[in-house]
Amino acid sequence: MSGPLGSSQYMYSSGADNFYPYLIEQSVRLDRASGSYFSRTPGSGTSQRKFTLSTWIKKSENLDNSGEFGIVFNAQFSSTTNYVDGPRFQGDDVLNMQFSGTTAGQLITNAKFKDPNAWFHMVIGVDTTQGTASNRVKIYINGTQITSFSTETYPNQNYDSGYGNNREMAIGRFTGASYTTSIEAYLAETIYVDGTQYAASQFGETKNGVWIPKDPTGTSFGTNGFHLKYENASDLGNDSSGNNNDFTANNFGADHQVLDSPTFGS
Repeated sequence: MSGPLGSSQYMYSSGADNFYPYLIEQSVRLDRASGSYFSRTPGSGTSQRKFTLSTWIKKSENLDNSGEFGIVFNAQFSSTTNYVDGPRFQGDDVLNMQFSGTTAGQLITNAKFKDPNAWFHMVIGVDTTQGTASNRVKIYINGTQITSFSTETYPNQNYDSGYGNNREMAIGRFTGASYTTSIEAYLAETIYVDGTQYAASQFGETKNGVWIPKDPTGTSFGTNGFHLKYENASDLGNDSSGNNNDFTANNFGADHQVLDSPTFGS
């Protein structure tokens, strides 16, 4: 990652029990060649105004204004349009959290995410009931809230997002009606919280100047919330939150689970 937050603080060496109180033992590799992605359609709708996304990610491509998008996690706003909510990397490897296909708002970072060797932690907390626009969407990278945006348009108060409805959710792939695009990246410890806007401190902490993961036990996941650890190679979409909101793992092979994570070297 380049930009206002230096990349050096995002480099992690091999995990050590005496440094990391909470270990992440593996990650999942997503790639366009195999068309790998996760999908789930909730059985019922819940809160569409409050939610939190948290995941550790290591990008394995630079987009460099190629026209490609790196889709992290989409929630389908409508089954008949390309309007989706969710974070994606685009353009010169900036992050865009978009709402209803950008028609309802978008936050595009000035920070650029280019380092293919760096794990970093991304948290996006949303609460559209907030009267102050900047409190409706908060983006954190390794525990630091991003406040510098090239585009900063917040959704309207009480905006109903695609998250929390009963349409398809997908990790690693666009969920719009007419086309699909995906991402080249590694993901670890992917969490969705239904009904609560959390800060990054719910999922990580600073130790010796380094942002590290912490046990999310005590998180109120909500009805459709989930916690994907990618720990079972034969069931990569298994939900560990206790909700059994398992995802379908599409086009994955045994080589897509890897022993590379924010607490273990590649």
